[in-house]
Amino acid sequence: MQVYESPEKPTWKADKNWCKRLTNKGVRVALKRFVSLNPSSETDPDGLLAPYIYGAPGCILSQLLELKAWFEEQTLYHFYSASLLLIYEGDSTSSNESFHSSGFRNRGISVKLIDYAHVLDGENIIDHNFLGGLCSLINVISQIVAGKA
Repeated sequence: MQVYESPEKPTWKADKNWCKRLTNKGVRVALKRFVSLNPSSETDPDGLLAPYIYGAPGCILSQLLELKAWFEEQTLYHFYSASLLLIYEGDSTSSNESFHSSGFRNRGISVKLIDYAHVLDGENIIDHNFLGGLCSLINVISQIVAGKA
């Protein structure tokens, strides 16, 4: 995870050990931190950009729901140790006010399935393992957008 905050503060980047130590609550905080105007806050990120980056039409939550719909139907493959890459490109002058007044254009917002070196034949069975993890991620992001996380 990598988040740019401002010209005065360097890019915050989580290392592998930080990620391994995450708890369930820590994952929620990290996902909220990703869409905050104060990402360097380890305990109380504001999450002010969540409605624009996670919740707006065509943004991360809708892309995750499209991926979920595909996984609910496809039975050709099972993905093991795959990852989802969530991307948005903002700029150093962004603020909650500028996102609100100008509207957030879906520029640079995408969800990518990566690290799928271990894909096996699905044997005409839905990949419930990947689908379960994806549903959990959708649930957490939905709670962040609703202001409940």
